[in-house]
Amino acid sequence: METIADAEAKMSEALLYDQCWKLVCAAFGIEKRKPSKNEKELSDFILSLSAVDIAVVYADRRGGYKFSVRSEVDEINAGKLIANALSGIGNGGGHPTMAGGVILEENCSLLGEDHDFIIRKRFLDIAAVMFEEVNK
Repeated sequence: METIADAEAKMSEALLYDQCWKLVCAAFGIEKRKPSKNEKELSDFILSLSAVDIAVVYADRRGGYKFSVRSEVDEINAGKLIANALSGIGNGGGHPTMAGGVILEENCSLLGEDHDFIIRKRFLDIAAVMFEEVNK
């Protein structure tokens, strides 16, 4: 059984994570939005902003989530980022500078209740590992 203190700690951690995510979104151009036919164009546009080096755009589409990833930094290979972030729940891949992927609807239950949180965490965790490996 979980104590009130445990629940409060988890809630505090989730709020802190959400605040950090907002900062990362602003810094890296990672965005969650309503479905559109232009995921590739949106990620290209976000990447064109001078303050953005990596863009991860995803949309909840009929049949699951669709992803588009762009990278302008050597430390982050877009194809490897999406392949690792979606490993075990979806499929993704591509080139060092651009990639795409999907999580099929039947796998969305693997994301738990808060899909956005898990998707964000997976991409951020993999990106952090990629940066660490380059900076060893």
